Amino acid sequence: MTTKTLIFGSRSNLSRQLKKNINNSVLISSDMTFNNKNYLKQFESCENLNIIINSFYPASKLNNYSEPVVYIQSSILALANILSQIKELPLRIGKILYTSSASVYGINNFCHENDVLMPLNLHSSLKVSSEKLIEGFCNKMNIDYIVARVFNMYGGDDKFSIISKVIDAYLLRNTLHLVNYGASVRDYIHIKDVVMCYKSILKSDTHGVINVASGKGESIKNILEFLKVGDVHKFDIKNYKKPEVDISVANIDNLSRIVDCNDFVDVIDYIALKTGR
Repeated sequence: MTTKTLIFGSRSNLSRQLKKNINNSVLISSDMTFNNKNYLKQFESCENLNIIINSFYPASKLNNYSEPVVYIQSSILALANILSQIKELPLRIGKILYTSSASVYGINNFCHENDVLMPLNLHSSLKVSSEKLIEGFCNKMNIDYIVARVFNMYGGDDKFSIISKVIDAYLLRNTLHLVNYGASVRDYIHIKDVVMCYKSILKSDTHGVINVASGKGESIKNILEFLKVGDVHKFDIKNYKKPEVDISVANIDNLSRIVDCNDFVDVIDYIALKTGR
């Protein structure tokens, strides 16, 4: 049986990397489904369709409250539009994989998939709503689904993550803007490993929610200590004080049953490679 994978969210760094690494895949802008209510009809003849739904809104505009209608239309309404076409057309769906975020956990130091969700902002609240929409729709339609809660991803074409900004600050002598001197601990995972996880998840019998993360915590403060030349930083740091989650690290017991997480890229090793340290 031939499987085709539709990847929604053409502006996403993750979508582009998935397209490069998944055979017989198609990268689709969510605008296409808004402009053509029968857009998915062209895939009716496919023997098996896997659908990956990534972010529809540029990462640089997350939590931009100046255009709430555009933000909501580009997130949960875009998702609802895709699901509506799936409902109306005789498509042979294998799995739907929705990319969610660690932000849905809110103030939670060590995050397990069964933990109570505590979204703290617009972005994470819409992610929770989208998760519930996927769950309810797929259960009603008897479609296999996975919600992948991806933690702090970096690498690929990334220009948004703090890891990318640290590397640019070191190489280009850019000013690095930090919150609370980078003391918070986060779970960083390279995009190459996220892609590998997605491919393995789609082939597995995994169902429901799964954390996609390294399971290891690291702080930017510690990374900056690694990058010091003697006792001096090679770039300026501008600090901002504001409340934030102190620690956010994933429980990856479920992921470890599918992939060997010991093979994941280590964030310090990655920075050392990129900076020549």
